[in-house]
Amino acid sequence: MKRAENKPLLSICIPTYNRAPFLDEAIESVISQITDDIKDLVELCISDNASEDNTEDIINKWKAISPIPIVYHRNERNMGFDYNALKVVEIANGEYCWYLGSDDKIVDGAIKLVLNHLLEFDDTDILIARSRIETDLEMKKILRRVDFFKEKLTYVDSSNRQDLLIFLKSVKNQAGIFGYLSVLVFRKSLWKIDDNTNDFLGTAFAYTYQLFKILLNGCRLYIIDEPIVFCRTGNDSFASEGIVKRSYIDYDGYIKIADKLLSEDKDMYNEVIRVMKKHHSYRH
Repeated sequence: MKRAENKPLLSICIPTYNRAPFLDEAIESVISQITDDIKDLVELCISDNASEDNTEDIINKWKAISPIPIVYHRNERNMGFDYNALKVVEIANGEYCWYLGSDDKIVDGAIKLVLNHLLEFDDTDILIARSRIETDLEMKKILRRVDFFKEKLTYVDSSNRQDLLIFLKSVKNQAGIFGYLSVLVFRKSLWKIDDNTNDFLGTAFAYTYQLFKILLNGCRLYIIDEPIVFCRTGNDSFASEGIVKRSYIDYDGYIKIADKLLSEDKDMYNEVIRVMKKHHSYRH
């Protein structure tokens, strides 16, 4: 597939709210990897949910020195996570979007790794990393590498129902079915907001619903073995009311997606529910 001219190949998309110190580190993890040979291929997009800290100052600091475009949007008021996660994709200009949590950091070398994959496999519709590296809150200590899949799949043609079912059966926890932002890269042209998307506002799963639609409409999904992101543990904004409440958010979100999109396919429906029953307390 021929690349579109005059647009970046990759938009790194950060939805954020009141995380200025962490956001500063997230942006630094992007900018520090930009070299002359890739600067025309990448942009950074940030949607700010009306932060009350110095988020805008942090962004302006980086805009003044960044070798790549930084597209910044600020909501007039806090519109909630789902709206913000959709908005940051809306403002992106790239052929592909890579979500990055505002408290995460991209692993050194991972931007070139992703770009090289997209250039070599230009039929990619969704790219997902097999794992993430978990750290302490200050990112001073690596705690563990968390794998999202049981099987070492590398490619899935989801238009083939059997391949799609094999993919779902390989998932160990909900991050493997689009439950964790920062390992997800997708072709923007396939990202279609529909009337049902509004039903997911307030669930924390609007972006997950969008990706499920791409998967179920038939796409080419690749899984790369290398972890591409560092994740802080103990910093889940959705767990502020406790882990039990957080678990219900996950479980209810996937039940709603399964009811909306998989009600006529019992096997696939059951696979999604299996993952949530086993790992419903997984946090992102």
